[in-house]
Amino acid sequence: MPKLPNKSIALILGGIVAILTSSVLTNKTMLFMNSTWFGGSPDPIFGQDIGYYMFQKPFIEMILAYAMAMFIGLAVYTVVYYIAAFNIYFDGIDIKMLKKSTFFKQMIVFTILIAICLSGLTLIRTQNILFEEFIELDDEEKTTLYGAGFTDVTIKLWGYRIFAVVIFAAIVAATHFFQKEKYKKAVFSILGIPAYLIALFIFMTGFEWLFVSSNKLDKEKTYIGYNIESTRNAYNIDIDEIELENGGTISEEYANKYQNVIQNIPIVSEEMTLTALNEYQTSVGFYKYPTSKLQNYTINGEESLVYVSPREIVIDGISRTYDNK
Repeated sequence: MPKLPNKSIALILGGIVAILTSSVLTNKTMLFMNSTWFGGSPDPIFGQDIGYYMFQKPFIEMILAYAMAMFIGLAVYTVVYYIAAFNIYFDGIDIKMLKKSTFFKQMIVFTILIAICLSGLTLIRTQNILFEEFIELDDEEKTTLYGAGFTDVTIKLWGYRIFAVVIFAAIVAATHFFQKEKYKKAVFSILGIPAYLIALFIFMTGFEWLFVSSNKLDKEKTYIGYNIESTRNAYNIDIDEIELENGGTISEEYANKYQNVIQNIPIVSEEMTLTALNEYQTSVGFYKYPTSKLQNYTINGEESLVYVSPREIVIDGISRTYDNK
């Protein structure tokens, strides 16, 4: 059978693809080859060192994604090559002859390899739950905590692990039914993938709403603890925390013993300063105190931090000038 210049075409295309993708491959490959461990406590969900997420994981994801793209490209190239060869040297493509040729076997191999890569990529990306936000605290700053939450660990993690198996099984089943010319079953097999995702989303949403949201902080306290511990390790916050119980008015003996603690308790804060000024000064109608800043002053011969508020003159309800401190 006559052949097209396959090796020459493949060499040219391979060179072009290599040039286009070399920068991405080189960057993550060099990080992987020069990887190291951070040490300290591993993450509590997967038991991996931080270095794994910095060096190994991105490289594994890149290899799986690159392999999948390569197999898809090879499949497309093979289809185009067969179409060109049959139309140039013969009277077109005969389906029966095509099924008996190596083309069909090649497509099956490519499909299975793509399914393996896609399943592997899905499986490795389940670890991304560690980098997602899982709770927003009900404070003024709307503080957001990142990491794996209760729903992520109990439902999402295992749901996507099962999804990796579903992807592989659905693609292999669809390939089998297509080979047997059972096209309806092949379509239903592929539709099983989005159907599973929709079912997983509904189940996760219902679980979060019915079981977690009703007592979110209590359900998430273990994972909030993981977040706090990781933050302490990251910033090397090595301090002892002592929980004090309210035992009534402290004695003079305790006050003298814990003078360092008492001196670190802010008696006056920015919020308290502004509250007092607004209550006793702004209400007069001549001045308003929008802000308060911490300043260093010498009081009784000692350097002390006090909150001082600049004031603005208000005339007829309109701020006119910025006066003094």
